[in-house]
Amino acid sequence: MHWNTQINSLISRIRSLIKGNKKIVMVFNYHRIGKIDPNNPFHQLHTVSDKLFKWQVAVMSSFGRIVSLDDIREFENLSSVNFAITFDDVSRSVLNIKPFLKEKAIPYAISPCMEITDKGIGIRDRVYFIIQHYSPEELFNFTKKELKCISRVNKKGFSFYSFTKSDLVDPFLVENKIINPLFENIPDASVLIGKEKAYLDFEDIKRNFLGDQ
Repeated sequence: MHWNTQINSLISRIRSLIKGNKKIVMVFNYHRIGKIDPNNPFHQLHTVSDKLFKWQVAVMSSFGRIVSLDDIREFENLSSVNFAITFDDVSRSVLNIKPFLKEKAIPYAISPCMEITDKGIGIRDRVYFIIQHYSPEELFNFTKKELKCISRVNKKGFSFYSFTKSDLVDPFLVENKIINPLFENIPDASVLIGKEKAYLDFEDIKRNFLGDQ
């Protein structure tokens, strides 16, 4: 479905829900903004192009107000239809879009993940590294050896990515018994992590966002 059709359908539903003094707030949570290099595991994170992001912001501004999290929490300065923009984890790409947001006086929030901010890589990134490095058969055989419940999964339709997000096994077990051992055996992964610096670290956050208005 084309974006315009999706937006028009969404707005129609919103308008049908608004009655009396009710106010609606929709939060758009982004991960990464920019171009995708298919050979870079970090770029497999959910990504929206710069052009599409700016278009989405224009659409939000056309149909309602873009408000801050403070506005939502305090229930002030809200119109009938409101939007909030947040960046999860946070990808370094937010620094590229920050001047645009500042120029347009658009409020937004960043939501750092402590582990990712500290280590420079998230669990989904590690999964993408693994998928790029190992064959599907290698991944199935390793998982089957480590976790007996893999016998419930059909080898032909096995998806390592889907399995690591499924409820078949405790996620902490999957991370410690499957993801971490596989990732640690990938040559030069640490080199790419340091070179790419895909996420903001604590110093980046302090320098670029603390006290920023």
